[in-house]
Amino acid sequence: MLHLALCSAASAALTAYDGFDYGAASGDLTGKNGGPGWSGAYTDSGNSTVYITTGLSYGTLETSGGASLTADGGAVTTLNFRNTGTTYGDDEAVTWISFLAQRNGAASTSTFAGLSFYNNGGIAAGNAEFSISNAGVGGTWRLFDNGTSTTVSTSTTIASNTTYLLVARISWGAGAGGTDAVSLFVNPTLGIEPGVADASRDISMTNFDKVRIAGANAVNYTFDEIRVGDSFASVTPVPETSTSAALILGLSSLGFRRRRAF
Repeated sequence: MLHLALCSAASAALTAYDGFDYGAASGDLTGKNGGPGWSGAYTDSGNSTVYITTGLSYGTLETSGGASLTADGGAVTTLNFRNTGTTYGDDEAVTWISFLAQRNGAASTSTFAGLSFYNNGGIAAGNAEFSISNAGVGGTWRLFDNGTSTTVSTSTTIASNTTYLLVARISWGAGAGGTDAVSLFVNPTLGIEPGVADASRDISMTNFDKVRIAGANAVNYTFDEIRVGDSFASVTPVPETSTSAALILGLSSLGFRRRRAF
C-alpha cells in the first residue's frame, strides 16, 4: 500500500496550472501572467474575458485564487489565449487536462463557452485542435473535433449555477489509424482514475501548445483551475489523507534510522 502511494505521488507530474490567483482587484484577464508551466501572459484578439476574485470549488479538489468570467458586461464575444511552456503531443504518451466550469444564471447552453486547444502557437481557426465546451445538442457538455467540425456530446445536461469538473485524457497515437484518442469525463470521482468516458473521439492532431478561454455573444460562464499533466492524479489534486501522510512520514523516519545505524 505504501509502495503504491509513493509510486503514484512520484509519477504524477503537473506541467501547467492556473488557479487565477491574480490579487484583490478584478479586471481584464489580458496581461495576467501567473501559475507554473506557461511561456507568457494571457493575450486576446478583441475583447478579454474578466478576471474575478471569487473562484470555483469542487469537493475536495485543491483550489486557489479567483477565476475567469466570459461575460464582460457588453454584448460581445470574449476570449483569451495563453501559450503553454510544453508542446504536448511531441513526446508524451498521455496528456491529461482538467478545469472547472459553471454556467451562471440563465446563460445559454447553446451559445459557445469553453476551452479550446491550439497548435503551433497560432490563433487561427486552422490551428484549433479540439474544444471542451457547451453548445452540445440538448445543452450538454461536449467534445468538439475542430478539424472535422464533429461534436460528441455527453449525457450531462448543464444545470445553472452548478460547478462541473471536466477532465480530458489524450492518448497520443492510440486512436484508429494512428489518430489521437481523446476522452472526456464529467465530474469523475476524485482520487480514482476514471474508466468509461462520457464522450470520446479519435482526433487527428498535430500537437497543442496554446489554450483558449472563450464565450460567444456575452454568454455568462465561469472557468477556473486549469491544469495539464501526465496523470489523472496530477490534474485532480486532493489534500493528502492522514493515513498516507503517516505512512510517508513513517518511511522517512525508518530511512533516517537506518542511515544513523551505519
